[in-house]
Amino acid sequence: RDEEAGTMETAVALAWGRGGERDFGPAWKVLASDPKAVNEADERGRTVLHCCCALPEDRGRQVLINNLLALGADPRVEDID
Repeated sequence: RDEEAGTMETAVALAWGRGGERDFGPAWKVLASDPKAVNEADERGRTVLHCCCALPEDRGRQVLINNLLALGADPRVEDID
């Protein structure tokens, strides 16, 4: 599974909830080695920031969003949904 999560596209799919539960671990692994990947999108145009914005509102969600913005996530990127 680590090999599979090596791309941001796959990491976004896992963060979105492919396979059941949302798993942000692979996205953080990709970002740790390649912070510029923060705005890479899946086939539907979703970035890891889109995934965080879809989480229930709480303090943890805001921390994730702030961390992504600090890495350079662009909130202007639009998905196709």
